[in-house]
Amino acid sequence: TAFLGAPDVPEPWDPLKLTELYKVSGNNPDVAWLREAELKHGRMAMLAVVGIIVQSSGAHLPGSAEVSFGDSNWVTAPSSLPAAAWGQVIAAIGLEEGRNAKGLYDLWNGQTDKREPGDNGWGKSFLSSDPVAADKMRLKELKNGRLAMIAFMGIASNHFIPGALPGCMYS
Repeated sequence: TAFLGAPDVPEPWDPLKLTELYKVSGNNPDVAWLREAELKHGRMAMLAVVGIIVQSSGAHLPGSAEVSFGDSNWVTAPSSLPAAAWGQVIAAIGLEEGRNAKGLYDLWNGQTDKREPGDNGWGKSFLSSDPVAADKMRLKELKNGRLAMIAFMGIASNHFIPGALPGCMYS
């Protein structure tokens, strides 16, 4: 049920039937692939929002390769990283994306028997062995990810459109 939505909602809310476009053409993804993308973007947004808040507070990881982390502006701080650091970031992302690519074609076609959307092989130890509790945790992750995507867009709007969010200190 967590794949569809809340336990008390039997079907996903889709008044325009956009999740059924895969039936029209193979060029359109199944809802399983869309859920995979939603979870991935939600996870990245959760990390981004926490990172922006931590960086804006002045907290930094100890140690640096002769890099000054005095710039706590989340937009300009990445440009202060040396090229070698960017190489490490891009290599790490590439390795993880390559590892996660396994089974994406199946999700595009709606085959979830080999791989559940959002299952990147890391989080099984965080889920309860009770199926109901595991579904609740999956739903919490989905909702927190949606909230984080909205929060990140709010922070970005406030930065690029000054005053867009009254009282927002992350600009």
